[in-house]
Amino acid sequence: MIETFTAEESEVQDRAGRWFRMQLRPFKGADRRVEGVVISLFDIDVLKHHLGEAEDGKRQAESADRAKDEFLAVLSHELRTPLTALVMQVHLLRHDGADAARRDRACDAIERSIKSQVNLVDDLLDVSRIVTGKMRVDLQRIDLTEA
Repeated sequence: MIETFTAEESEVQDRAGRWFRMQLRPFKGADRRVEGVVISLFDIDVLKHHLGEAEDGKRQAESADRAKDEFLAVLSHELRTPLTALVMQVHLLRHDGADAARRDRACDAIERSIKSQVNLVDDLLDVSRIVTGKMRVDLQRIDLTEA
């Protein structure tokens, strides 16, 4: 710094942990020679703490976004599974000239898949209601000794 006659700036902490921006500037005499240095300290402790909080918030938001993506991936797989069973059973009914017993089994499989699909959609709607704060809870007393 003194050799190049340029100002320098850095962030430093005191012993108590407070943050400061320190500026060092050459002090030049009347003959333009460097005779010393001017040190300035600017208190940036509140700024550093706000930046830390913002970074924590960003990490939490990114984590929530990853969790949402994972949830959607699992959900799409779970929604697709009963649909695949439905398509397969319909194909069997249409193309295999199924007898009565086979039709009954196919209809049972279709019904199970539809119920599974309905349950998944209901669960998804419940999650949506919870997230938006629209979930209604019906509180009732239950005697656990009689249950």
